[in-house]
Amino acid sequence: MVQPGRAEKMVRINRITMVAYSPLGSPNRPTHNADDPVLMEDPVIVRIAKEYNKTTAQIILRYSIQRGVVVIPQSKNCRRMSSNIRIFDFELSEKDMEDIRCLEKGFPYGFLQFKLFNAAIKSKYYPFNGDF
Repeated sequence: MVQPGRAEKMVRINRITMVAYSPLGSPNRPTHNADDPVLMEDPVIVRIAKEYNKTTAQIILRYSIQRGVVVIPQSKNCRRMSSNIRIFDFELSEKDMEDIRCLEKGFPYGFLQFKLFNAAIKSKYYPFNGDF
């Protein structure tokens, strides 16, 4: 899930489309830590999912879509892919959008871990050294 922040403001000002690849957290990624939050188990997300009779993944994806973020959920499971696409038959309320936005904990959701590319970090053009 892409969290609001300076990066989002920057891309909007410059008319760049923000894309969230694996916006559901990718717990199986190589850089996953046991302490990383699990968005799909967050009580706020679970509560909202029950209210809308949707999955927690659908709530997270819908949240991003309503904020104008293009989402590319990663899955090889046909059932999950079919479920993930069913996010256009409902809209989250302003209160629910705000409740989800308040989950921001400073975790850099939505940003590829460029640390995998050590040469990129050393570049003077590396864009993610700030508070994004």
